[in-house]
Amino acid sequence: MRCLFLSFILLLPSAASALAAPQTVVVRPGQTLYRIALQNGLSVAELQRLNGLHSTTIEVGQVLRVTPLVKLSPAPVKLVPAKPVPAPPVAAKPAPVKLVPVKPALKPAPTTYTVRRGDTLTSIGKFVGLRVEQLQRLNGLKGNTIAVGQVLRLTAPPTTYRVQPGDTLPKIGVKVGLRVEQLRRINGLTGDALQIGQVLRLTAPPAPTVVAKAPVRPAQPPTTYTVRRGDTLTSIGKFVGLRVEQLQRLNGLKDNTIAVGQVLRLTAPKPVVAAAARPAPVQAAPAKPAAAPGTYVVVPGDTLAKIGVKVGLRVEQLQRLNGLSGTTIEVGQVLKLRGPAVSVVAAAPAPARVVPSLPPGTEARLIHRYVRVGLRDNARTLAQTYGVTPEQLRELNGFGSTGYILPGMRVLVPQQVAVPVPPRPVAAPVTLQQVTPLGIPVQVVRVDLRWRSVLVTPVLPGEGLKRGSGATVSALAARSGARAVVNGSYFHPGTYAPAGDIVMHGRLLTWGRIPSALAITPDNRAEIREGGTGLLGRVLDTSWAGMETVIATGPEIVRDGVVQNRYSSVFRDPAVFGQAARSAIGLAGPRDLLLVTTHAKLSVGQMGQVMQALGARDALLLDGGSSAGMAWNGAAVLNSVRKVSYGIGVFTDYDGKRYSR
Repeated sequence: MRCLFLSFILLLPSAASALAAPQTVVVRPGQTLYRIALQNGLSVAELQRLNGLHSTTIEVGQVLRVTPLVKLSPAPVKLVPAKPVPAPPVAAKPAPVKLVPVKPALKPAPTTYTVRRGDTLTSIGKFVGLRVEQLQRLNGLKGNTIAVGQVLRLTAPPTTYRVQPGDTLPKIGVKVGLRVEQLRRINGLTGDALQIGQVLRLTAPPAPTVVAKAPVRPAQPPTTYTVRRGDTLTSIGKFVGLRVEQLQRLNGLKDNTIAVGQVLRLTAPKPVVAAAARPAPVQAAPAKPAAAPGTYVVVPGDTLAKIGVKVGLRVEQLQRLNGLSGTTIEVGQVLKLRGPAVSVVAAAPAPARVVPSLPPGTEARLIHRYVRVGLRDNARTLAQTYGVTPEQLRELNGFGSTGYILPGMRVLVPQQVAVPVPPRPVAAPVTLQQVTPLGIPVQVVRVDLRWRSVLVTPVLPGEGLKRGSGATVSALAARSGARAVVNGSYFHPGTYAPAGDIVMHGRLLTWGRIPSALAITPDNRAEIREGGTGLLGRVLDTSWAGMETVIATGPEIVRDGVVQNRYSSVFRDPAVFGQAARSAIGLAGPRDLLLVTTHAKLSVGQMGQVMQALGARDALLLDGGSSAGMAWNGAAVLNSVRKVSYGIGVFTDYDGKRYSR
């Protein structure tokens, strides 16, 4: 019916021009439909309807109509009986034209701006009327670096929120970007009860106790500081009276990266505490522990395993170098990273492979992967190859005896691998937004894969994939503890067997005929690509090599920034292409992941346009319809109507083993 209406309107250009010349704009270099729509008080969808556009592609010099159709369509109908006297309509029609200047007042000024390809802080500032330093201050930016898809704040964040009809704490949390427990803590709430019109604080009020603590600080200075949201080493240094390099030296920091909740030391560790356990190493520390070559100063939260990942050594190497019989370490303790013991380690075959000189821009990461035991292999030869003892190999695989390691079976082994040093994070590890691209309400989870502690992996209803086992998205979120969960790909409705390849922790759980998949390495580099299959369609041993997580799904709806309209012949079910609730997964870059869900009824092409508008360079469709759902912090934002085979979970504080297929 909408198509018929548009066809009727487009047949009447002469009548419309008889009333008043339509307002038009000529596309200038650098302009997009989004910018032109924003400048003229229209949505992108309205601008597309006005000009008969089926995509967001426009060309320099193209003339676009910006007069709303709702003002023009009644005119031709009124003029039909009055054709003999065309003069009066010309004189009577200026009234609608005079209403055009009022349009900007009807559309409030935007409060955010989503970075698009080619944008810089300077160009954005000129477009929105702000200086670069204002944009930096509003968004906590230290430099001019921005990323495609990043949402910039154009106004100061609100400090209060007035409860509207239908509001709940979870809904309000989604709107304002806070968790339910944060809203409760800031407002002193003990339950979830709210009243319409109630004003909630969104920031903690300045407590008088904080002001009172300032004069007390010289008398009893604090020894630690817990990092809060918005803190930087510079702002913390000004508050506690230390220079940035002092904070770095006290906490063994190599750069300015800090995390919310991290405890920073403000004073040097007391020698008495360290001397109680290990006098010799600690007494050498007060001189200049951070500057001493070949050493590492233990900071809060460190374990031998974490330190080993940072410095490229195994736990047993650290123990041997420092004469440790267990894994107990203390904050401020200085650990040796090289010394006489290194020559013993270097004599073994494994360290020759494990500790090579790393290429520039890379670092050593401890990765676990499954290898097939060769005909001449046993526990001893494998242990020598991968730099562990046979007993450690047995424990790692949960075998009762090293005699269980036999030719032909797959065994989990550890290996130091050189990977690219991840770039500095540009946003929070994971965020949730409710936005309306193209006028369609969608829930968007953005994941910054630059964080080392982020893990994206399938979440299952039980301990593994079991026949007949499924769960709703909210149940998957509650069971897994993931920060965010979206439904996975297609599955058999009776058995819940997934229809495509799934790799979880580097291990192939199931395989299918779907060709494309989201694939993520253990150091969080993501891509959308195809895997290899054998003659019978089964996944090859070399398929998805090097990947920790693989989720096969589709069809591919965006490729290289272009919405697709031809799909793989694998997808033949008409239900896939009808109007339905939708979920999708996309990449704005190799470390910028998007999980998107909407309960609006969309076609496959429309979902591709939504993903393109959100900044996705590549995107795959997930299961939709009654399976579409998303959860945030353990609670459903849009719950799936039915049970699903599995979900895709995002964890932000993962410090366990990383795996590779």
